[in-house]
Amino acid sequence: MGQGWGKYLLALAIAVAKAHNAKSIKLQADPFVEDFYLVKGAVKVGETESLSVSRRFLPLLKICL
Repeated sequence: MGQGWGKYLLALAIAVAKAHNAKSIKLQADPFVEDFYLVKGAVKVGETESLSVSRRFLPLLKICL
């Protein structure tokens, strides 16, 4: 953590999405990194229950491009 890989990969995903004329990116995030995406401009649009861990809810996020 703290080496910039998340920032790099998110920037790459945004660049690829824009190159394909996407209007937004929707993602399901780990609750512990939700703030990272919010700082990068994501908006929380809901929650979904984890399929692998019962009673754990994951944030659904959207980044408008």
